[in-house]
Amino acid sequence: MHDIRAIRENPAQFTAGLARRGMADAQAITDDLLERDRDLRAVQVRLRRRRRNATSLAPDRRAKAQKDETRPRH
Repeated sequence: MHDIRAIRENPAQFTAGLARRGMADAQAITDDLLERDRDLRAVQVRLRRRRRNATSLAPDRRAKAQKDETRPRH
């Protein structure tokens, strides 16, 4: 198992290691891995932001709902 942080910090070393193991397309593999990692991290950031926004809005929505229930209806 490889440490993705180490690969991010030194992709040339990872590529060289793959090449030593006989992988002819080591650079393409490294590039693809780092691209997928960037995509994954971007999705994770969007998901965390969406969850944070939903959480921060939840109390406001509950307050509005309770306020509407306490109003007399005609």
